[in-house]
Amino acid sequence: MRAALIELNRAAPYRFTALYRFDDPLARNLYFYDRENPDVVAGDDYPVEASYCVYVRDGGTPFVVEDGPDGPVLDGPAVHGQVKAYCGVPVFDRDGRTFGSLCHFDVTSVPADAECVALMETLARLLARA
Repeated sequence: MRAALIELNRAAPYRFTALYRFDDPLARNLYFYDRENPDVVAGDDYPVEASYCVYVRDGGTPFVVEDGPDGPVLDGPAVHGQVKAYCGVPVFDRDGRTFGSLCHFDVTSVPADAECVALMETLARLLARA
């Protein structure tokens, strides 16, 4: 799975790519890749409500923020002042419930890219079958 995240990251302009599982109240990191620190293999868990993943969970659809201060404001340690760009898609389980979020994110602004979202949705559908 991590190899798939690395390939997904190579096709995107974001520094980080990760897969999170929703385990309320947390978004638990399952797989993580940091382009600038490729030896780091695990990301942090966050309160779902303090991360942009909450919009993927609650909406069940892709969610993109290009520049954090211009996007939704969240009051939490996970994103406030740290994550400026986010692109996430839902990963569903076999019963159609939102299992988690496959996402890219960065500490700098990143323009939205429809092709990036489409590629992530394709991988998320494959994950749902696994």
